[in-house]
Amino acid sequence: MMMTLAIILATAVAIYVLYKRSRRDMYELAAKLHGPETVPLIGNALIFAVPQKELLRKFVSVDVLYESPTRYWLGPQLYVSIDKPEHVQVILSTQTTIKGDVYKMISDCIGFGLIQSEGLKHKTHRKIMSLPLRDQVLEKYIDIFDSKGRECAVNLGKYVDGGYFDVVGEVEKTTMAVVCETILGVKMESNNAQNEHLIKIISGYTI
Repeated sequence: MMMTLAIILATAVAIYVLYKRSRRDMYELAAKLHGPETVPLIGNALIFAVPQKELLRKFVSVDVLYESPTRYWLGPQLYVSIDKPEHVQVILSTQTTIKGDVYKMISDCIGFGLIQSEGLKHKTHRKIMSLPLRDQVLEKYIDIFDSKGRECAVNLGKYVDGGYFDVVGEVEKTTMAVVCETILGVKMESNNAQNEHLIKIISGYTI
């Protein structure tokens, strides 16, 4: 019995050592990053043991305490948070970016598209999609952006001194009006009741 336990223990230790050795480079790089103290085996998981609706607020409250890039360990999985433009530029300009399981999890909700694609495929598709967003193209729509932005400001002004309110509805109406006029060439008044009905229909298909 003791011999069996010893063999099992020795095997487990050997597997653990080999596993750690295979990830040695990642551990060395992660050690150079700022981040909260970790707990053996579970890493920083306890920090984020909060209700789902509070998860983002909790992440932001922790992330602001450390300099970017910030590392987090959730069990054996390493996550790195960045918030500086120069860091984002490095990530977006590389062709070797491999996205983790988090991106694969959301594929069931929104399908497999630009957000989940990796490497050369991501860069190629992103380049195609960025063509309509060049400065020369956007300059033609400045007047539309300005007009609809002012309408949105007026609509939001109605809520001043009225306590808390959901800003999403007003922003959705303005966004719909901008999209229709710039992409489809169709003028839509953001306050139109028919437009609000259309927005509700579209919102029913979003997460």
